[in-house]
Amino acid sequence: MKKLLLVLLAVLALSVAVPLSGQENFLDGWDFSTDFGFGIQYPPAGYMQANFTESLTKSFSDDPIFPLTLSNFGKVNVTPVTLDYTAGASFTPIALLVLDVNAMIGTGWNALDNAGLAVLRDDGYHDIYSFVFNTAVKATLQFDFAVIWPGDWSHVVVQTGHEFRYRTMQAAADGQPWIYQTTEYINGWEWNGSAVLGYQFPAIPVLNMIALQAEFGQCLGDPVPSRKDWNLFKLTGAVFLDVTESFQLTLAGWYDYNGSDHWAVAVQGSVNLL
Repeated sequence: MKKLLLVLLAVLALSVAVPLSGQENFLDGWDFSTDFGFGIQYPPAGYMQANFTESLTKSFSDDPIFPLTLSNFGKVNVTPVTLDYTAGASFTPIALLVLDVNAMIGTGWNALDNAGLAVLRDDGYHDIYSFVFNTAVKATLQFDFAVIWPGDWSHVVVQTGHEFRYRTMQAAADGQPWIYQTTEYINGWEWNGSAVLGYQFPAIPVLNMIALQAEFGQCLGDPVPSRKDWNLFKLTGAVFLDVTESFQLTLAGWYDYNGSDHWAVAVQGSVNLL
């Protein structure tokens, strides 16, 4: 556990130091950006969000097959019942493969009858003041069929990603369920996988891409008697819109099963500020 926290702190420190140095032009050749994002979901379940992201990206090669692209970011995310900070870095050694590492620290509170952070006890869930940590490593394979069949209308995109993530809530004992941002977890490792099929439109104004994503997850820790199924299945459909050069909008709807059935629709946006 101590090693995981050291990794978390190292990634957090890196993500803060590099964007700040980028603002001072300390790293020549790096692309620096600042983005503001927002999201609104229905049914709400206490879920609206706003976030600020700073990122730095640099390609160490002009070869489109071997771009050797390194990117890192720091992201602050706030909802009515939670506040968290995520730091991460990704490396693209070849166009087909992206390697990621990230870490998050967050906390939550009760507001508007929604618990941002709660722990399960004998008589049900109770609000608690504590901190949530998680860290993950991920590999993503991606391919655009326009490479095989060149043409503006040949951009059929497929992608699959697999990650191992460790989650822990400071006040929860091993095997004790807890809730963060309306989702139930237990301390320990989990595996998450995803598969995406998308189509990118070349010449239709505003419309950038439509995509369908399936996500799967499995808790790798000990089973909890109060829950028979800690596996996750989620199916998402999304439309990506380029409203302007610096403003992107996403319309999404999804169904997920994580011990019980849920569905939701959401609008998410991102504005490039710099």
